[in-house]
Amino acid sequence: MLGITKTDLKELSAAQMLANWLILVLLVAVSQASPALLSLSGIGGSSPTYERIGLPLLLRSLDLKASRAPGCLLVDARSLDDYRLGHIPGAIHFEKVAPPLPQTGRIIVYCEDVLCSRAAFVAAAFVRAGSPDVCVYTGGWNEWKTSNLPVEN
Repeated sequence: MLGITKTDLKELSAAQMLANWLILVLLVAVSQASPALLSLSGIGGSSPTYERIGLPLLLRSLDLKASRAPGCLLVDARSLDDYRLGHIPGAIHFEKVAPPLPQTGRIIVYCEDVLCSRAAFVAAAFVRAGSPDVCVYTGGWNEWKTSNLPVEN
């Protein structure tokens, strides 16, 4: 086995729940400073839907030679410190996305990996704000790095 006990899993779950709660509190605090961000939070609304994509579809959407995603906005939902250490070429940090959001083209959001909920939260905010084509790259930064794909700092 991996040496992980049921107690470890309970603590991990509690830690993940705490992390998710802190992210929510932070986003609410930031939204208090900006009414535009409050409209993106969508707190209290119904759950919006967005597409989940894997690495093959993400690669078809990106132009790696041009270090940008033609016709789409690539958004990194990780912490700003993680973003500064490295991100997918052409990605912008979610804090830099300012309303009004693009109403055409695809918005692709990613986070650390499939277990990270920040990408889903940011994607849901884009959908609530009226963006018609939003998706989450589920493999996230970890899959991108382990696939030896280009990195931008």
